[in-house]
Amino acid sequence: MPFFFIGGKGNVEVAHLSSLKNFDRIKCPEVSEIVKLHSFGQRIGVSDSSGNLGVHTLDSKFTNNCVFSIKKGNVVDFFFMRASVLAVLSSNSVQVYDKLLHLKRQMKFNQ
Repeated sequence: MPFFFIGGKGNVEVAHLSSLKNFDRIKCPEVSEIVKLHSFGQRIGVSDSSGNLGVHTLDSKFTNNCVFSIKKGNVVDFFFMRASVLAVLSSNSVQVYDKLLHLKRQMKFNQ
């Protein structure tokens, strides 16, 4: 089923491409006004204008499972390298997160 995402204020609307009708809403309480959306497989990443980031896992019931979040991280951009690996560009560093590793073992490159 072809669909796409529309970012709003703390919500992501999932819309069907053929009818352009919204059929579900994903609540993202960890972000405010969403400025970027990226998806990879069943994961969707959302970032807001305040530099917060949240990654959600989608299933057939849209249960809004937030599996990873960065609060006040000055996130400028991000992308998925793999389903569990996320590259994050902040105002002063580039970070690579593998959600299967402990946070202390993550890579961080400072300017």
